[in-house]
Formats: sequence, C-alpha cells, structure tokens
Amino acid sequence: MQLLNAPGTRDCLPDEAIARKRILDTIKATFERYGYSPLETPAIERFDVLSSKYAGGDEILKETFRVHDQGQRELGLRYDLTVPFARVVGMNPQLKMPFKRYQVDKVWRDGPISKARYREFWQADVDIVGCAAMTADAELLMLAVDVFTKLGLVPVIRVNNRKILEGLAQLEGLEDKKDAVIIALDKLDKLKREDVLEELAGITGKDKAEAILGRFTVQGTNEQILDALPQDNELLQQGISELREVLAYCAGADNNDKQSIINTQSTKDKHLANNKHLANPIVIDTTLARGLSYYTGTIFEIILPGSEVKSSVGGGGRYDKMIQDFLGGNQQFPAVGISFGVDRIYDAMGGADKKTTAKAYIIHFKNPQAGFDLAKQLRAAMINTDLDLVGRGPSKCLQYAQSQGIPFVLFLGEEELAQKKVRIKDMTSGTEDTVGVADAIARIIGSQD
Repeated sequence: MQLLNAPGTRDCLPDEAIARKRILDTIKATFERYGYSPLETPAIERFDVLSSKYAGGDEILKETFRVHDQGQRELGLRYDLTVPFARVVGMNPQLKMPFKRYQVDKVWRDGPISKARYREFWQADVDIVGCAAMTADAELLMLAVDVFTKLGLVPVIRVNNRKILEGLAQLEGLEDKKDAVIIALDKLDKLKREDVLEELAGITGKDKAEAILGRFTVQGTNEQILDALPQDNELLQQGISELREVLAYCAGADNNDKQSIINTQSTKDKHLANNKHLANPIVIDTTLARGLSYYTGTIFEIILPGSEVKSSVGGGGRYDKMIQDFLGGNQQFPAVGISFGVDRIYDAMGGADKKTTAKAYIIHFKNPQAGFDLAKQLRAAMINTDLDLVGRGPSKCLQYAQSQGIPFVLFLGEEELAQKKVRIKDMTSGTEDTVGVADAIARIIGSQD
C-alpha cells in the first residue's frame, strides 16, 4: 500500500506545529484582549443547516463534504465557522447581546487545490451579534491590524460595502443579474482584466460589460473613491455613509487617506509591495465583493503584499439578515465577523524555525534517577524539560540537543551530584559553568522569550 495524504490535506510535524501554535496563541490572545470569549462547535453539522439558502449559498455548497451516519441522516463537515455560530445563537436565546465570540478550529471544503489552498484548513473567527452600529465593524478592522502587527506582518485590508455594489448594479439596470455580476467582479484580484471582462460579457453582453467594469473600478484615495461614487441612489448613499463612518472610527490609529489602491492585481501588488510601512492599511476597493451571499453591508479582505501567498489571508463582513432568516421569525440579529486563514498566514511567515518545545535538556551520565529528580524540579518551575531516556553517551546526547535547537543543556555527572549542583551550557553562546539548581532555573527562566 502506498501511503498518501488525502488530497488537499497535510501532516503537521512538530516544528511546523510549534510555529502554527505560536500563530494561534498570538491570534487567541489578541481576540481575548478585545473582549471576545471562546466558543466550540462540532465538526459535523446537519446537512440541512449547511445547505440552507440563508447559509453559504450555491457556490460553497458545491464544496461541502457530505456524509451519512448509520441512521442514514444526512450530515456534512462544516465549511466555515459562521454558519455553526448562527445555529448556536438560535439555539441559545439566553445569550446576552451583544454577544462577542471567537472560535479557532478546522474547516473543510472540497474545492480546487493549489498553493496555500487546502481542503482541510484552520480558521480563526471573531463575530459580534446584536450590534448594528458601525463601531462593531471598525473594531474588527482594528483587531485585524493588531493581529498582523503582533505577528510581524504588514497587512492591507481591502474594504467595500455590498450596498455600494448593489446600488451600482441598480444604476446599470442589473437587479436580476447582480449576483452573477458581483461574483465576476470579485475575481479581478485573481484573474486578468480581459478574463473578467469576458465573463461579464457572457452575463450582460459585450457592449455593456466594458461600461460596467468602468463603473465599478473606481480608483484614488479612500476619500476620492467615496466622493467619485454616484450619490443619486439610496443603497449607494447608505453604503457610502457606512464606509465613511467605519473609516472615521479607524482614523485614530492608522488612517492616512493619501494611500491609494489600484484595482488591477499586478499593479496593485507592485504598488502595495513598495509600501512596507503603510500609514493606512485600510483601503477601499470598489470591486471587492466576497463570494458568500449572506453579506449585507461592510465587507473586507486581507492580503499580504510582497509575501509568497497571493490569496487573501482573512476576510469577512456584516451579515445582518442571515441569522434572522436562518431561524425565521421577527427577531433581528445584526452581526459582523472576520475570519483569519491560519494556514495561509503560516505559509506567508515562511514556515517553522523550532523543532521542539523543550527549553532544557538533561544529560545524566546513565544515572536516570538523578535526571528524573532534576527534571521534576525544572518542570515544577514551568520550564519545558526533556532528558535522556535511552542511556546514550554524553556526546550523542549533546548532538541530539543541538540538532533540536534546545537552548540549555544541564549535565549531571558524579562531580555535580557530589556538590549538589549542575553544569549548565548555553547552547547559543557556548558558555558553561557549574551552579546551584536554583541559579540554573533562574537563568533559564530569565532567557525565555
């Protein structure tokens, strides 16, 4: 039998798992700093929940993994964390609003496989339900900037509003074709302009396709784009007003409307990659649509210009109607959320740099009891500690510790045991000396990042 992974999945060896955990820990800590609480949901959902017309829509339903249990009930693997969240809200009317939750978990999509695109992948989501104000949208944008800053990455967050897209579609007389047009426009960051134009021509006719593309691809600074949009449409006015409000709330931190965005992928990447320290990472892109049909207002997508990952590494938006429609009834559940693609962030950061979580390694010169006693003291001091379990010689043990990148090695020979001390070697500097156990513990703790 040839051993292979299922298509679109991958194993995560310890060095990769350590790097991924560091990303997840940073993301979770930031979420909690903003007041979000953790939530867990099952990997398997009832298929009628996942396939509801108020959930992900036809595009994503095609990528849903479907299964049956022994009772022949139709189930599916969750394709995102938003639909399960909506179900949880509906099943728990006792939740206090606004309800702010985060969830970090795996999701599955049976879609195309490419670089940084997998069928099993991690998502990290934050959502707010019960708040219709643009303060919620702004908080999520600032949280996103904070996450990537703490990860040492420079993000660009493209923002738009579905009301602007739908208002422009109305002006072009495309109400009955707006979804197809919006989906086509959303591909401008992935396909060449002429390919998108060809797709639009198939929807609206060749003569109208060029005019539509020109109408939607507004360029300039954030303010210039908003000023250039038509004002004689109610939906457009609402979308413009909401975007202005969101940007105003974010202005206190990093807003600088001199930053422009060019709406063609090759130019956009080149332009943004040359601005490693963008004063304003939040930029308006009037072609941004997001594929999921449940968005109703602000939408956003995060890219990392200059990195090897060209796909978005996060995105989300406002979905004020999904939960209400999903549950039925008259109670309103305004909501907004954002999702971070952990696997793509990992790929963008360049992968692993540590092979073990151990901070100390004990060489006990074939005296395992002494090694166990010392390891117990180090672990009690919350130091991640490994020790020789197989009785190798000192040189082989030292080579092992070096190969794993363990920063400190502690030697327990007869002389050290007689003195009730340890010989500690700093593997980074190469220095070593003999000290008491308490001093060794303090030295290791003092060096930990």
